[in-house]
Amino acid sequence: PHSEDGVGGREGAFLLPSFWMVEAMGLSGDLSGARAALATLMEHMNPLGLYSEEIHPDTDEPLGNFPQGFSHLGQINAIFRLEEVKRQQEGW
Repeated sequence: PHSEDGVGGREGAFLLPSFWMVEAMGLSGDLSGARAALATLMEHMNPLGLYSEEIHPDTDEPLGNFPQGFSHLGQINAIFRLEEVKRQQEGW
């Protein structure tokens, strides 16, 4: 398919901003929702623990660049942020 940016192929949900959403949920106090969203995103890793750049919203098919280091970095940052929020809530 043709897209308006002139690049062919399908568009999907970018994983990096999805991990930013997890961080924002945690920082807003929704730690359980953030953990659930993180778990859902982690289902999109391949057996080697690698992520694509995007996920097709209907089929969960990996799209875009693969492997995508920025997606993995987003996961790492989200995990650290949720741990930080948890420690703050526990008074560390």
